[in-house]
Amino acid sequence: MNTENTNLGFGSEPNPSTWITINNGKLTVRATEDDEGAVIREYTNKDGERRSVWEYQYTNFSGVITGAEFEKTQWGMVFSLNLSAGDKEYSLRLQAPGRLFEQFAKRIPNLQIDQVLYIGAFTNEKGHNVLYLKQNGSKVDFAFTRDNPNGMPPAVQETKMGETKWNYDAQEEFLYNLTVNWIESLSKKGAPDPLDEVVEQLEQVSSEPVASEGPF
Repeated sequence: MNTENTNLGFGSEPNPSTWITINNGKLTVRATEDDEGAVIREYTNKDGERRSVWEYQYTNFSGVITGAEFEKTQWGMVFSLNLSAGDKEYSLRLQAPGRLFEQFAKRIPNLQIDQVLYIGAFTNEKGHNVLYLKQNGSKVDFAFTRDNPNGMPPAVQETKMGETKWNYDAQEEFLYNLTVNWIESLSKKGAPDPLDEVVEQLEQVSSEPVASEGPF
């Protein structure tokens, strides 16, 4: 992991574009072939077609959270975290549901809105993108873990037509509702804790028994 950047924005000169995505363990901003410092990234789309895109690639970003929203796009639901870095505005965009969105949402109760947020990214041993967050020099931990689910439902093991799979629907719904409540609280001074609201909603709805073991 690279040393934490103490300046707002990217660890190097940022591009005017405001959308930030995470690809191949890097924070990326769309560019053109003629842009100095831009690199080309090749990928395969959902139809199996090889494509390429020019972009700037960074290891970290620092900014202050100014808001967030969910947006329905032609590629599915996207969660946008709005950030201010000096006089520039950015938006970290994460597919929802998705691994990266899950990694962010699980940290929401531990985020300090009035503090600078350091965002980093890397790939793990399986080649999956990993989101890394720090505030005040310390990492922002998950508020929901296997040992301390903190009200989040576990995955449910289901068997259909002889095939056993894990169903994450209840978990995804929990994190979505948690994030929706958090988004609303960003503009409300003294609003209820978003986790308290979600847990209260869950307590009002009876649920079917779930497997005691499985992926969290």
